[in-house]
Amino acid sequence: QQRKIVYTSSNWYAFYSNNDTVFYEKSADGVTWGSAVTVDATGSIANGPFAPTAWVEGTTIYVAWLRDTGDTINVNTINTASSDALGTQCATGDLGTFNDVAANDFPSLAVADDGTVYVVVGGTNTGIVEKLVFSGCTFTDITTGSGLTTNDVSAVTTIGNNFHVVFQDDTGLSHSVYNGTSWTTVGGTLSESEAQQGGQQRKIVYASSNWYAFYSNN
Repeated sequence: QQRKIVYTSSNWYAFYSNNDTVFYEKSADGVTWGSAVTVDATGSIANGPFAPTAWVEGTTIYVAWLRDTGDTINVNTINTASSDALGTQCATGDLGTFNDVAANDFPSLAVADDGTVYVVVGGTNTGIVEKLVFSGCTFTDITTGSGLTTNDVSAVTTIGNNFHVVFQDDTGLSHSVYNGTSWTTVGGTLSESEAQQGGQQRKIVYASSNWYAFYSNN
């Protein structure tokens, strides 16, 4: 689950990438859009940034994306209350083999009320959960205990300071909650064929103290 469009400070922000750059464009009405603004540019198709996703916390937009041959998760902020000023870009070390050619790997992003940033990378090659203290660019791998493995397609959100990950796995739909220090894993009831419909679409939402999962048959 990725968010490509967010709304804050009376404007829409749409995020996308080409071969070597992550951009956003801004619109007050959703009809007329401004010029592209660069979030990250490598100047190299081989290590091109790709698959941006966004999260809004107050007037701050958090953006996460991947770099290809560098195999890093990258996160930055946009301060919409201060002329859309970019923050300091944070990046992990090399995490494996991200693949932008087949679009097999992509990040999902959520931010807790205490400002902790969570990024999940799922896809054919990857199953990683990272926790980020943005002020110090400090990443911590918290994958162990989440239940997430390769080929698991995740949807993420935060409720207060709890981080929720819902994903398809070999047994159907799984729901894991991280409270800042440890995981609790809850099983699900959807079948494998129903649960694996995910990718870069939002299939699961939380409202009025309930989860709603959407899927289709033939």
